[in-house]
Amino acid sequence: MEIGRLHVQQTVRTKEGPIDRTQSPPEPSPIKRCTRCILPETFPEIEFDGDGVCQYCADEHPDQREKDKRQVRARFEVLLDAVRPRSGYHCLLNWRGEESSTYALWVLKEFYHLQVLAFTLDHGFLSPQALKNMRIVSECLGIDHVLEKPRFDLLKRIFARCTRRGAHADPAHDRPQICAACTALTKGVGFRLALQERIPLICFGGASLSPSSALIELDRDAIVEFVHDERSRLETIAHNGLENYFPDPAALDDPAIKLTLAHPLAFIDTEEEQMRQLVKTFGWEPMDGLNGRSEPCLLSTLAIQAYRSQSGYHPYVAELAQLVREGVMERARALALVEAPSSPSVLAAVQAKLDLPLFEAPGY
Repeated sequence: MEIGRLHVQQTVRTKEGPIDRTQSPPEPSPIKRCTRCILPETFPEIEFDGDGVCQYCADEHPDQREKDKRQVRARFEVLLDAVRPRSGYHCLLNWRGEESSTYALWVLKEFYHLQVLAFTLDHGFLSPQALKNMRIVSECLGIDHVLEKPRFDLLKRIFARCTRRGAHADPAHDRPQICAACTALTKGVGFRLALQERIPLICFGGASLSPSSALIELDRDAIVEFVHDERSRLETIAHNGLENYFPDPAALDDPAIKLTLAHPLAFIDTEEEQMRQLVKTFGWEPMDGLNGRSEPCLLSTLAIQAYRSQSGYHPYVAELAQLVREGVMERARALALVEAPSSPSVLAAVQAKLDLPLFEAPGY
């Protein structure tokens, strides 16, 4: 069977003998979770009160969060009023093809009337449906779209090294090392494009950040530091070959350069189902069956499996729990996402494309 450019074997052979990859792994044993959100007892430093509510839910202040959202949204709209009269692109959006960044694309283009340049990092593991969605939606909305495809030998080296024992988690961000590496490369490409095209605003589609962290203004020194940190993160893994995917040093010489990073969905109220129904109206279709969610990235199957097997919890459980607290996502839906088993056939195909021996793969 073929999944995109990945050949999926139904049966693979390991040191212990053949394994049928059409069969899902056994269901995990039930664990205690917060009765209000979905954080598990395995989450670091988690505590539950007598009603089974975690300290994060107990400390949640919805009124203050709504106030923060209004303030950040007002700042964002002042910024848009300043950039809208300029010629060229007003905004660069990191587009992954899933519903949240597709919805953010619609918000920026149709609601705020911005000239948007969308960009996507094609790391060799985008699902065929994600690529189809981006083609259809970009044509429907009239969006310029840049698909950046780095050389695969470099990506393969980075991702394979991220699967080594002890390298599954990024301690600074508590997420899979594979995802951290991909994010660093995506941000490098985004900063390069923004500076090349003189685009003052870079937007992302996620909604899980706190409003106070969802709008960040960077001056020249902060941009240099940001680029250095993201490139250094990758250089510890790849060692070389990264210069084409980050801004040219000469582009950072201008002391007047400024960039703003924004996560609009963190301060614009929406619900998951409402978002999904809207993006369907201009041709978007779900990519169901990958880790229980509409996930554009096949590589995340390996990243999530590796992280969960070592840490004891899903790498994005904190983000989903926050969406539950905010009322963006139903608790049952979030719980289904974190408890969904990884697709064995996709997992085997990803490992094969990275030349990872299946019997050494994390999570088995």
